[in-house]
Amino acid sequence: GLRPGARDAITLYDPVSVRLDGTDSRAFTLRGTGSAELRPEVAREIEFGLDAGLFDDRLAFEVTRYDKLSTDALVRRTLAPSLGLSTDAWANIGSVSNKGWEGLLRGVVLGRDNARFDVTLGASWTRTRLENLQGDSIPITLATGRNRQEHRPGYALGGYWQRPIEYSD
Repeated sequence: GLRPGARDAITLYDPVSVRLDGTDSRAFTLRGTGSAELRPEVAREIEFGLDAGLFDDRLAFEVTRYDKLSTDALVRRTLAPSLGLSTDAWANIGSVSNKGWEGLLRGVVLGRDNARFDVTLGASWTRTRLENLQGDSIPITLATGRNRQEHRPGYALGGYWQRPIEYSD
C-alpha cells in the first residue's frame, strides 16, 4: 500500500520573532499538522490471468482478474478552520477496494517477410469503492458548491454529489 510522506506524521513549527514590551522575543507558529498514529496502508491483492497464443501466435489473447483491498487507507481530511492550523492532514481512516478485469485480443492480419500488420483490441473494467470510513466526518467533503465532491462509504472515491431535490404537489 501507500506510505505517508516523511513529515506527514510530524507537527511542524516555524520560528518567528515577535515584539513584546519593546523587546524582540522568540516564538513559533504552527506550519503543518501531523499525527503520531499515522501508519502505512496495508494492501492485500489477488491477481490471476491467462495469456495464450494460437496458430503460431497469429492470434493471441490475454485476460487478467484482480481484487485488491487496502486497509488503514490514507485519506486527506479537512480540518476545522477554528484550529488555526493547516487546512488538512493525512489520516488512516478507511478501507478501499479495487476490483476489475483486463483483456487484450491481438491478431496478425498480414504477415509477410518484409511487412506485417497487427490489430490489437484492449478493454478493461475497474471498480474502486470506499468500503468503510472511520471517524467523525462522514462523508469527507473535498469540494463544495455546485460540484460537491465527497468520499462516501459504499461509493467511488471523490464522487460528485448534488443536493437532493424534493418536491411536493
